[in-house]
Amino acid sequence: MKLEKIVYIDGVDFEHELGEASGGVRVYPSLKDAQEENVCWDSCGLVKCKVTFLEWVVRPDWSKARLVSATPQEFEESPELQRLESYKQNFEFLRKKAEQLKARIEHLEAELRNRSSS
Repeated sequence: MKLEKIVYIDGVDFEHELGEASGGVRVYPSLKDAQEENVCWDSCGLVKCKVTFLEWVVRPDWSKARLVSATPQEFEESPELQRLESYKQNFEFLRKKAEQLKARIEHLEAELRNRSSS
């Protein structure tokens, strides 16, 4: 495992969110990636950072993987399986969040229709 990595972070996220934002802060592996994936890089700025590994606070337990069928040994040996499990879990999380947001939107639209028809 590499103990240090160079990464890029949105300037506003670095100054105001890093270590404080409950939803986390997006980290980019390259300047090019940060410019392609961050819509406000030109106004918010970008920061080059060094991230240093200190310790595992919760070790991976691949026996608890729930979306990819593989043994813990197969997970240990395959970064691709690890990423697939992570991506699938994140996708499920985002799908649920999107459904919640859609329900809020529908509720607010219904309230606005009711107000305008009253």
